[in-house]
Amino acid sequence: MEKAKIMEVSELAQLHKDWIVEAEAAIRAVDPSAPAVVDAVRAYAVLGKPGAISARLADGTEWLIDGEKVRRYTAEELADRAQMKAAWADS
Repeated sequence: MEKAKIMEVSELAQLHKDWIVEAEAAIRAVDPSAPAVVDAVRAYAVLGKPGAISARLADGTEWLIDGEKVRRYTAEELADRAQMKAAWADS
């Protein structure tokens, strides 16, 4: 049982690394001088389509990678995300 948990954690860690690499490549395609990606999270897949990736860069900016769409989050989107995180923390 313990070995199975270790495998699951290592698989998740590899997925996280893969998301960072994928986000880095997508962002570099639109902004070659962008800082390095330091964190990335992928949303759940829907109807077989991979979920979007949210990436945080070394300078603190946050980007959305959704298929061919690659862009920085707007100030409004960041405010909404912060509000949702706060709501989750309070629940």
